[in-house]
Order: sequence, then C-alpha cells, then structure tokens
Amino acid sequence: MPDDGGIDGAATGGTFGAGGTGPGAGGQLGSGGLATGGGTNLGSGGIGTGSGGAGSGGGGLGTGGSGTGGAGSGGDGTGVGGAGGAGSGGGGAGSGGALGTGGTGTGGAGSGGTPSCSDQLLGWASVSGDGVSTTTGGGSVTPVVPTSLAELEEYASDDQPRVIHIEGAWDLNGRLQVASNKTIVGIGPDAELRGGIRIRGYDDAFVENVILRNLTIDGKTTDVDNDAMQLYFAHHIWIDHCEIFDGVDANLDVTHGSNWVTISWTKFRYSSAAVDPDHKYSSLIGHSDNNAGEDSGRLKVSLHHNWWAEGVTERMPRVRFGEVHSFNNYFSSAGNNYCIRGGTNAHILSEGNFFDGVNSPHEFNSPTDEGTAHITARDNGYQGTPADDGATGLGTPFNDPPYDYPLDPASSVPALVQACAGPH
Repeated sequence: MPDDGGIDGAATGGTFGAGGTGPGAGGQLGSGGLATGGGTNLGSGGIGTGSGGAGSGGGGLGTGGSGTGGAGSGGDGTGVGGAGGAGSGGGGAGSGGALGTGGTGTGGAGSGGTPSCSDQLLGWASVSGDGVSTTTGGGSVTPVVPTSLAELEEYASDDQPRVIHIEGAWDLNGRLQVASNKTIVGIGPDAELRGGIRIRGYDDAFVENVILRNLTIDGKTTDVDNDAMQLYFAHHIWIDHCEIFDGVDANLDVTHGSNWVTISWTKFRYSSAAVDPDHKYSSLIGHSDNNAGEDSGRLKVSLHHNWWAEGVTERMPRVRFGEVHSFNNYFSSAGNNYCIRGGTNAHILSEGNFFDGVNSPHEFNSPTDEGTAHITARDNGYQGTPADDGATGLGTPFNDPPYDYPLDPASSVPALVQACAGPH
C-alpha cells in the first residue's frame, strides 16, 4: 500500500551555499537550510521564499521558526520533493554561522537539484514466502573480487553465500550461472557483463535469495535461451540499478514458477547493434498459456522506477498468471507497439507511471485473455499518448499489494528515473 506524501528528509538539490537567502536556479541551498517535506510540485528555480528556512543574517544561531514557503515560480513537477522550502527570513543560519533552531522549511529540491537515488528494497522481493523471509543475497560476508572468468564462474555458481564485486568489463562464455545466496555488484562505472545471466534452478530445487546490482549487461552474445537475463525456477530475486540491453529474444524474462521478484531502477533498451532489429522485446512474465501448473499463484513481480528507453518495441512487460505491480516507471520508447500487456490470468496494477510519446500504455493480448485477466491503471501520467487510467478486464483485480511503498507523483517520474536508473 502506498505511503502518503512525497519524499521526506534532507533536500536533494545539491550543496549548501555559503550564506544568503534560499537556493538559486541551480538548486543549491542557501546557508544550510534543510527541507523535510513531501508535496508534489516544485518551482523551476528552487525553493520558495516563505518565512522559515535559512536566514540571511550574520553568524550565530538564529531563533526564528520553521517556515512553509510556497513553491517557486514555474512549478511543473520536474524536480523531486515538495512544494515550498527554505525561506529568506526567519531563524536560519547566517552566512558565517551555524544552523538556526528554526531553519527548516517544508519543501524539496528545485528542478536544478540532484534527486536522491534510492537503494531500498521494496516490493515482492521483500515479502516472506517459500521459506525465505526477505531478499538478502550474500548478506554481510566478506566480498570476493574475481580475477579470471573461471574464478567468477566458480564464485557465482558454488553453494556458499557470496558477495562478488565486479570490476571492469567481462566477456562471458555465453552465460553466467548464478546460484542461491549471492550478491553480484558492479564496482565503478565500467562494470559490465557481456553474455547472459542465468538464475535458473529446478522444479524441486529453486535458486533463491539473489541480488544483482550496479551492472551493465550486454545480451548480444547470450547463451541463455537468447535472454540477456533469465529467472527460471527462482524466488526472492532483486535486480537493482542495472542497465540491460540487446537481449536477442528478451532483456529479462521471469518464467517457470518464479516468484517474489523485484526489478528496480533498471534501464532497458535496444541499440542499433541489436542482433535482430525486428525482435526488440524486453520482458516476459510467464512464458506460456499452458503453464498454469507451475505459474498459477506465483509470478509475483514488482517493477518500480525502471526506464524502458530507446528501441524497445514490446513487453514492458507482457504478463501471464502473475500478480504484477508496475509503479513509478518511465516509458519513452517511441515507435513501440505497446507497453504493458495482460495475457491469460494476468493481474496487473499500474500506478504512478509516466508514458511519454509511446503507443498503447496498457492493453490485453486478446479478447479471450481479457476474460481472465485484469488491469487496474491509476494515477499515471500521459504525454503524447491517450490517457487510459481505469480498471478493465473480467479477471480478479490486483489492487492492494501486501507491502508498503512510497509512491512518487507521476509528474516527477521522468526526471527522477532518468537521473537514477541504471548503474550508480
């Protein structure tokens, strides 16, 4: 269930200025004022000028109260945070002094600031099930740093909890098999795996508890059923802050009874070098109408703050059977066929997403599938495409996920996701 309001905490608009009044167009805070509020719309020039916030006086502690300054000019929701912010008066810190006792406003960063990129686990991968309470990967074990492909393959596939640090670019031998209780994390901006990532168990021995983070995955040379990444008989899997592109059949598929999955802050795309220019399909959740025996009641997947970018034509995702929660994602793959598609017995909640110049934000695979599936679309943003919020389909609705999650306003999603999706 969504939390009310926006993002609390310190402002995210950049560095603190040396003094003076509130921030300028670049999103800098003046003399130490903090923003703590929620709200939705931001001024394009930064924080408003209410009575609270950073003062413009000299050194020493101020004594004025906190302010609730209004949004700055041009509040178009392109920044992150709340309405209002540090004022020009009140008891904030002077140009040479410490923070005042009242120098706290209620706003957030303006559009010139840097948003806060979250690394919090949300969604289905955080929920207890199948004997696992939540997704922790390799936990707190001492990280290992492979120095050869053979060493990387051994670390990823053995039966020990592992935290594996990836440095630089690696050409895989077609695939990297990942076993249970693993965290694989890219270190630095150049961490790249070229080939396919296979998180695949058996119907009586699932792979479980895996985290992949901060990785670029180039799927052109994959030997994993032509997928850049495949989840197959797997549960409690968290894919976070990755960039996955040019999978021959798909960028990331979730199939064969997989469950308790979160895919977050990840960019999906296809380049001009894609192997098949006519098959740029990103993600299947559920591979076959005839697999109810494995998939019914499973395929619980959350997708949030992901970016379906250039070149993707379909499957963002295409769903069968699962309870799939898509929230705060950004869709900008112009020239596509469709974005989210419901197939047989799909139960989809799409909320707080932003569809930008794309075709068919939500659709059913066929009239027959519409009879067993359901799509609830609410609080989404649409630009250059017809708005289609609403509830439709004759299947069972999935409207209330059993976990808490902060829901950003759809208007803030394009800037936030473009700034934060992918490796960081």
